[in-house]
Amino acid sequence: MSKAEITEEWFSSLSSNRKGEMGEGIARTHLRSVVEERPHALFPAFESDSPSSIYTQVRHRRHFTYEDVQQDGSTERIQWQADLTIRLSNLYSDSDREVSRTVTLEVKTGQYAQLERDQQKVMGIVNENDDYLVLRANVRFDADSVAEIQYATLEPAPSTKAGYRLSSYDL
Repeated sequence: MSKAEITEEWFSSLSSNRKGEMGEGIARTHLRSVVEERPHALFPAFESDSPSSIYTQVRHRRHFTYEDVQQDGSTERIQWQADLTIRLSNLYSDSDREVSRTVTLEVKTGQYAQLERDQQKVMGIVNENDDYLVLRANVRFDADSVAEIQYATLEPAPSTKAGYRLSSYDL
C-alpha cells in the first residue's frame, strides 16, 4: 500500500481548477454537516423539529434559468448552476404541517474569486423566494487552518449592475 503526503509544496503546484475542486468538496461537506446537525441554523421553520426527523434530498448540480428584460425591451437568458442544492423536509416529524425549504450553494475558491454578474443576479432572484436560502462560500487555503470558509447570502441592491450584493452569513 502506498502513501501520499499532501504537502504545502504539492498544494501550491496545483492548478486553480484543482484547488477549486478541493474547495467545493470542503464547502459541500461542511454545509451537509450543518444541514444534518443544525437545520434550524439555516431555516428557523425547523426549530421545533429534531434533526433526525428531517428528510434531505441532495443534488450536486442544479440549473436555474431566467429571462432578463433589458432596457430596450429585449430579453436575455441568464442562468446559474448551483454547486450544491439540498432540499429539507420535516417528513418524519410529528408536526401537523409539512415544511420544505431548499438551500443552494455556490463555491468560490481563493482570495480573489468572485461571482460572475449573471451568477449573482440569478442567485439573488432565487434568494428572494422565502423557501430558498442561497449561499456563496468562499474557501481559502492560505489560512493557518486546513481551510477557511466564509459564507455570504445575497440581498437586493438596486444600485449595482447585478441588482444584488453579497452580505455576510454566519453559520
